[in-house]
Amino acid sequence: PTDFSNVSSPSMMKATNLLDLAASCEQKVILKHLVSHGLTSHREEMENFLMTTEFSYPGEIFEEVVKEDSKVAKNLLNYCVDTVSENTEDTFIKIDLQKFSNPNAIEALLSDGHRELFFHPVVEAQTCLKWQNTRTIFLSFLTWNILFTILLSLLVILDHSHHQAIKTVLDNFYPSIVIMLVLSIMFYVPIIIIEITSVFTTNRKLLSKPKILLQSLHLLLFLSMTLTRPYSGHIIYSPAVVRLHSHLSAWTLLMAWTKIFIIIQDIPAITVYVQIFLNVFCDILKFLLVMISLLIGFCLSFHIILPYNTEDNQRFKSPTNSFFKMISMMKGEISFDTTFTESLIEVEGTTQLIFLLFFLTINIVMINILIGLTITTIQDTR
Repeated sequence: PTDFSNVSSPSMMKATNLLDLAASCEQKVILKHLVSHGLTSHREEMENFLMTTEFSYPGEIFEEVVKEDSKVAKNLLNYCVDTVSENTEDTFIKIDLQKFSNPNAIEALLSDGHRELFFHPVVEAQTCLKWQNTRTIFLSFLTWNILFTILLSLLVILDHSHHQAIKTVLDNFYPSIVIMLVLSIMFYVPIIIIEITSVFTTNRKLLSKPKILLQSLHLLLFLSMTLTRPYSGHIIYSPAVVRLHSHLSAWTLLMAWTKIFIIIQDIPAITVYVQIFLNVFCDILKFLLVMISLLIGFCLSFHIILPYNTEDNQRFKSPTNSFFKMISMMKGEISFDTTFTESLIEVEGTTQLIFLLFFLTINIVMINILIGLTITTIQDTR
């Protein structure tokens, strides 16, 4: 049974056909059934009807068409573009944006997987206008996040006070730490509220799981960092807690600035550059995962044959240090005179041969593949 009790006289008068009537009554199930039945049983007649009829609720109807058939939706978008000639010289392009009178229409394009329609000129025009209307709000949110991140950075810098000038400030005015903490919390609370609200108001299919994970991780790190530091000279934590606080502070700061990087991605003029970075990063990471066995082999080999090299601070004595030393060697920091000179090595022959294999395999072949992979990914992204 259908409840038409919420239908007012003006909405009934605006409804000139069954689709408009269902939309005016907010009967989405009936509207979906009508569109589905029309496109399934009488596709050509229904498509022609959708193109030639002037609907009172075009946004709601187009949303259901997008969900039902992306090809028909594309044809409707093509029909929205026309050329108008006012005289023999001037020709204008006319774009009808009535299909997006319902704000959920664009959301349907993405949530139902029709991302190819998102690059249609009509959709791009609507998106551009939408951005112009919401740009001030977004930039205000971005500015607020930047101010919070700067305050958090100052808090962490004052907290650890590695510089002598900072130590002097803290000795003369110890409550500065508490003041920076209070300011940081005051700026962070509105951000948390907005982030939580967006999770519950955004379509589940459009939620970015990495972004939500980053926001949740940053909140957890911020709380942990705040709770592992004493805010009075009479309270002293154990050395283990102090070290944990240093770890948490470093990760909290990194996550905060990473959030700024992710937010900037939503600016249309900058999106392509952030996307290029993310695509290149993912492709390189996949390639390095393929090469990880080779890298581990060279790392352990250097650890075995170069553990007693005192000229290079015994960099290869630990497998962990050997791995990071090998990473620096990949970018050209080989330090040949303090590492591979004949007078410094004990396992002659094998050392030179493994070094030669490393130089040919990693420094030449692998690095050039990474450069080529980066160029290819940038071209594909653009």
